[in-house]
Amino acid sequence: MPQADQFSSRNVKWMVVTPDNVQEVFDKLEAEGSPIVIFALTEEGWENLTLNMADLLKLVQQQKAINIAYEEYYQQD
Repeated sequence: MPQADQFSSRNVKWMVVTPDNVQEVFDKLEAEGSPIVIFALTEEGWENLTLNMADLLKLVQQQKAINIAYEEYYQQD
């Protein structure tokens, strides 16, 4: 049975931008030579994103269990 690729996560840097620190964050990005781009989520959007990731992890774990069961079934003597 072919093996799946190994997952290696990439570093993700999160910044919390508020009305109180927006100029400081923009200045820092500009000083680093980074483009000033903001991707924003509402509180509900953030919750949905984390729940979606949890659902994906659960699905992958279920699929792995199914694959193991098939492998064990077909490898029986």
